[in-house]
Amino acid sequence: MIGSISFSYPWWYLGFCLLAGVAYALAMYYREKKFADHSAWLKRGMAILRALAAALISLLLLAPFIKTVKEEIKNPVIVIASDISESVKTSLSSDRQAALRKALNNLSEKLSEKYDVRQVAFGSKVYPEVSDTISDRSTDMSKLFTYISDNYADQNLGAVVMCTDGIYNEGSNPLY
Repeated sequence: MIGSISFSYPWWYLGFCLLAGVAYALAMYYREKKFADHSAWLKRGMAILRALAAALISLLLLAPFIKTVKEEIKNPVIVIASDISESVKTSLSSDRQAALRKALNNLSEKLSEKYDVRQVAFGSKVYPEVSDTISDRSTDMSKLFTYISDNYADQNLGAVVMCTDGIYNEGSNPLY
């Protein structure tokens, strides 16, 4: 964390603050007779403390503010989206579906070494958890893109990996 003190006034105003503190201390202690019976070092010490206090108060009237910069490094997010519509079920055999799931899990494990991997499933809706069952009757890719935009727009999104047969029958055209 890097921090610095800044003023909204020029830096040479600090000299005026010190000058005001010294002037105030001199006005209070220069010809004061109350401390005549005390030692000179006590009178000088009290004058120095009063000068520092008055300078600090006048410095605070300049409204200083502390600027800090906090740097946080996050790994990029990779979203792996798999289609769970019935069109995938009809175009792939159960063996190929299991191989596809295994390949996606292996990809997720390999990428999670360097990246923050999130898996989602999509069909007519977007499901944040990956499901092994293929049950949605339609595919709406525009909902997937809206979900990614809503949930990952403020993060370091590295990539979106979509596993689909490319058939969409709801929502807008994915090319747009």
